[in-house]
Amino acid sequence: MNAVTMGKHFTTLHPNGIVEIVSAAQNTGGLIIQTGLIAPSNGTVDLYVGPTGSSLADSAIIFSGNGSHITNSNSEVVMPYPIRIPAGKALWTYSSTPGGAIALTWDLLA
Repeated sequence: MNAVTMGKHFTTLHPNGIVEIVSAAQNTGGLIIQTGLIAPSNGTVDLYVGPTGSSLADSAIIFSGNGSHITNSNSEVVMPYPIRIPAGKALWTYSSTPGGAIALTWDLLA
């Protein structure tokens, strides 16, 4: 098994709707998401890249977790590999239920 690099920046969120993680203005040189985990509860938690952190328009889902609607059937989804995001793109998350969570680590590139 190989060691996994943890990013310098990190967050754990329980989003209720859309939450911006890195704005397009902050992402001047690109970024790489090093690690990611989604615990969707009984809904959906998605990670998006797009021109802004507030709209589904012109955005791409790059990581997603869908939970079961069966009570007490928790699940977790681990991001299998790092993801490089181009400069000038915002990184944000959306959850369909307030019980979902996402944890990420990333590095901003120069």
